[in-house]
Amino acid sequence: MAGETECEIGCPSRQVSLVFVSIHSINQVYVFGSIKALGADGMRTSHVGSYPLDHSLSNLKKAFLDTVEAGITVPPVPQLRPFTDMYLDPLEEMGYLKKIKGGKYNPIRLEGEPELPEMEEVNWFINVARERGFDLSHARMPITGPFTLASRIETGEGGIFNSLITDKKKIFEFLIPYVSRIAKRMDELGFGVIFVDEPVIGLLVGRRILFDYKESDILEAYELIFSGVKAEKGTHICGKISPRLSEILMKVPVTYLSHEFYDSRSNLDRFSKEALEEGGKVLSPGIVSAQSVDVETIEEVRKLLIEIIDRFGLERVDLVSGDCGFGGLKAAGPNAYNIAINKLKLISEVVRSLS
Repeated sequence: MAGETECEIGCPSRQVSLVFVSIHSINQVYVFGSIKALGADGMRTSHVGSYPLDHSLSNLKKAFLDTVEAGITVPPVPQLRPFTDMYLDPLEEMGYLKKIKGGKYNPIRLEGEPELPEMEEVNWFINVARERGFDLSHARMPITGPFTLASRIETGEGGIFNSLITDKKKIFEFLIPYVSRIAKRMDELGFGVIFVDEPVIGLLVGRRILFDYKESDILEAYELIFSGVKAEKGTHICGKISPRLSEILMKVPVTYLSHEFYDSRSNLDRFSKEALEEGGKVLSPGIVSAQSVDVETIEEVRKLLIEIIDRFGLERVDLVSGDCGFGGLKAAGPNAYNIAINKLKLISEVVRSLS
């Protein structure tokens, strides 16, 4: 995937070693049109979205089918291009933005109501799903959130501090309604699981909340985005979660909280079973690295998932995945895609081993 990935925007970069470890293939547990979520009492597996493949219909089909064959029970619409471009490129085509270098954009006019984008990934995915008799109610639609989109729209020099994320009015009047309409459309199309991916919120909310935002602003943003959406709802925020952000997440109107736990073990201390129960939240933990090209051992990943279940309760863990998308693994070269699929196989095998 060209350009920046979720982890490159919202998570700290890491040095990785190019070591490839193969995993024995596992038996398929998926029948098209009828998912049987094997694992500990029906615990499901999923993927955040991106893959280390070039953007094409044939690669989208390959990623989807290989993910299903790997045993992932709630596969996503594959992201094979930068996850911000998917939503900002249509705005450029409609004359709202101008694309500049480095996957960034300049605002031209951010007012009015843009048309719903025709994202080819979604159309391709639906066609492939129909060909295979796949029920969209078991598919995950990742949508990039308004704060992360705003961080890619430059209003001056200086990175995020001179981006549209500092303009609360434009975010609430233009970007949130845009993302909200997309979420409603994906719901109407029949996607059963919809996630808003907001890695930038992990940077926005630390000991304090940057750019004069309040907790109520973040909660309102999620409420507006998911208003009227009937699908299962979640949010993905990679990187280290601050105590303040964890408190806020207990109040957002979603069920599933997707965070990294393999590369950020400190996140284990950011949640409690009591808080999750009180907030009606379920963790969707990342249990393999999205940064390292080493394929983890089944023993270490199983140990991590067991620790998560022991801490938070089996009923508070579902949609188990990697820490983030695997688009960043592309730096590993020709083996990158095999590494990504083997990590997905490992996730499936570990969850099944706890059944």
